[in-house]
Amino acid sequence: MASPLPSTTPAPLPAPMLEPTPAPLRSTGYPTTLFFSEDFVVSAGCVLFRRNPTATTSNANTGERGRLEICVLHDLKTDEYVLPKGRKDVGESIAEAAVRETFEETGYPCALLPLRMPTRAPAPGVNTPDAVSVQDGISEPLAVAVRDMRSGGQGIKVVWWFVARATGYGSGGSGWREGARHADRVGVLRRGVAPGGGRMCVWKANV
Repeated sequence: MASPLPSTTPAPLPAPMLEPTPAPLRSTGYPTTLFFSEDFVVSAGCVLFRRNPTATTSNANTGERGRLEICVLHDLKTDEYVLPKGRKDVGESIAEAAVRETFEETGYPCALLPLRMPTRAPAPGVNTPDAVSVQDGISEPLAVAVRDMRSGGQGIKVVWWFVARATGYGSGGSGWREGARHADRVGVLRRGVAPGGGRMCVWKANV
C-alpha cells in the first residue's frame, strides 16, 4: 500500500509593499487656487516718468522745463488711456519684461526707478517675519493686478507694475526708431496720427 503524501502547508504570501502616503498640504486658512502654466499669462509694465525736456520763451521763466510728466497711451479706437505693458517672454525676468514692453509700446528707452517704498519683500539674506517695511532705493513692483478670465476659458492674467524713468527723449534717434519698429500701433504725439490709427504716446504733466 502506497504511503500517503506528506501534507504541505503553503508558504504565506509576502505582505504587499505599500507606497507611503504623502503628508497633506498645510492648511493656511485662506482660499487657494492652483493654476498650471497653460492657464495663466504673466505681463509687466511701467508707470513711466520723465522731466520735460523743452523750454520756450514763454515758459523759460516759469520753471516748466524739468517739470515731472507721466507717459500714457491713448487708444484712438476706444478713447481709453492706458499704461504700457505686455507679456513676459520665455527666459525673461519680470523686471526685464516691464522695461522692454515699455520701450516697445512707447518708443522711449527707460530704466527702473529706485524708490523709497513699503514692501513685504525681505532684505537680501535676511530671514525676517512676513511684515511690511519701508526700504530705500529699491526697484520692486509697485503693484500687481490679477485679471480673472476663467469665465471665457482663458485662465488668469497677472500684471506686475513697476516705476521707470525715461532715459532718452524718443523723438527721432535710433532708440525711438528701434522701439517704434517693434511697437504695436504706437506713435508719439508730436509726430501726429499714430500708425494704423491705434495708439498715441502722450505725456501728462498734472501728476
